Amino acid sequence: MTLAERVKKSRKAAKLTQQQLASAVGVARATVAQWENGDIKSLDGLNLLKAAQALKVSPDWLASGKGAMEPMLKEVTPPTLAEIPIVGTTQAGPDAHWEELGYPTGYGEEYVDMPRPDPATYALRVRGGSMGSRIKDGEAIVVSPTIEPLPGEEVVVKTTDGQVMVKELAWRRSGEVALDSVGNGYGRIVLKETAVEWMHSVVGIVPSSRIRQR
Repeated sequence: MTLAERVKKSRKAAKLTQQQLASAVGVARATVAQWENGDIKSLDGLNLLKAAQALKVSPDWLASGKGAMEPMLKEVTPPTLAEIPIVGTTQAGPDAHWEELGYPTGYGEEYVDMPRPDPATYALRVRGGSMGSRIKDGEAIVVSPTIEPLPGEEVVVKTTDGQVMVKELAWRRSGEVALDSVGNGYGRIVLKETAVEWMHSVVGIVPSSRIRQR
């Protein structure tokens, strides 16, 4: 695509007339028509920067065709927040056992406001220090059952013998799962895949000051 073609394409994408673009740049409408017809001698320096700003495109893309058409800085729409219920809590100790509060996933006396990856997302309040400074006592973690956890990420794991713990996934291979704690004094746990009933991804950590009461 030539510079002339990029000017015409971006002008139409911006829904500007040649006169509107000319007014924004400070040139005659005939000059814009010349640009689009291939006479681009005057489309450089300040004129090019003003044209890119009016067309809402990257100056680099307009000048050379390299990079993205749109500028990197764009207005960002704030994410939609949802009330994520806190449905359980944990006590201190190497196993980091979770205490179920008995609420269904969609209800809890406490909740946090966060974007919700899926309707089954829930939150748990942290008690104890097995995750060190990564997840502090009193904070809440937001958990998604549908997002696949990756090594290095925090997870909530339930084993077939009833233990439920929050750990960092170290690796998952050859039919085994390795789980780490971040706090001092807690070693690595290696489990057979068959011993894991489920593993859910931790997708957010919320400070205690952000926990709400219904």
